[in-house]
Amino acid sequence: MGTLDEAYASFARRYPGETGRRQPVHTVYGGAHLFQAGTTRRLGDLALVTLGEYAPHAVTFRACRGVAWS
Repeated sequence: MGTLDEAYASFARRYPGETGRRQPVHTVYGGAHLFQAGTTRRLGDLALVTLGEYAPHAVTFRACRGVAWS
């Protein structure tokens, strides 16, 4: 192994990266010029409206997520 390979292997052992178990709920695509102070609030408000319309109760929300009651 060369010096660079050894350094990379050492780095990878120390900082293995994400496990892949957690994923972002939302990804917002757009340039920085589109992001404003109220962007996250507006997206949150839209999410709450959507949740209220399509899954207003815990039972409905669980059903849409495919989780059975135990």
